[in-house]
Amino acid sequence: MNKSLQEGWLGQAHSDWKTPDNIVNLVHLTFDNQLHLDPCTNEENSTGADYWYYLPHCNGLELEWQTNVFTNVIDKQIKNVYCNPPGGKTKGKSNAGIWWDKCYTQHHKYNLNIIFMCFKVDTLNLNPTMFDNTVICFPLKRIKFVGYGDRPSHHNAIVLLSKDEKIKDNFILHFSSLGTIVVCD
Repeated sequence: MNKSLQEGWLGQAHSDWKTPDNIVNLVHLTFDNQLHLDPCTNEENSTGADYWYYLPHCNGLELEWQTNVFTNVIDKQIKNVYCNPPGGKTKGKSNAGIWWDKCYTQHHKYNLNIIFMCFKVDTLNLNPTMFDNTVICFPLKRIKFVGYGDRPSHHNAIVLLSKDEKIKDNFILHFSSLGTIVVCD
C-alpha cells in the first residue's frame, strides 16, 4: 500500500540524513508496526510508512497530513507519523524548527501521534505549552545519521507528541534503551 506522492517543491537546498535502522525499528515498535506517514523523506530513506512524501518533489509542509492527496479526502486512518526533517535552513529559519511547528500544529489539529527526530535541540521553537502530551528521549550518545559522516557535534532529542497512553508507554519502553526519558503532561 506504500504510495509516493510526487508533487510540490521545497524550493530550498537542504541536507538529507537517513534515519538509522535501529531508530526506525524503535518507531515501528512504538506504533505497534502501524506507521502511517513519513511527511519528509527521500527515495533512499524508506521508513516503511504506508504513505510518504518525497522531498524535494512533494512538500509535507504544504499538505494537511490527514489528507489523501490522491483523492483530496480526509483519511482518518492516518494517525501515526514519523518526521526526521531535513537539516539546514529555509529563508533564514531552521528546517527543524519549521518542521517542529508543523508537527505540533498537525498533532493538535488531527490528534496525530508524532515521533519527531530533533537533530539539534536548540533549533526548535519551544515554549512551555508545547510540552503538553510530550515524551522526550535524550540519547546518551549522539545519533549517527546515515550519510552524515561522523556523529553530529550537538545533542539530539527524539520527541513524541501523543495523547495515547499506550503509545506513550511503548515509546518509554523502547526508546529508554537509547537514553534518558522525560515525560511532560
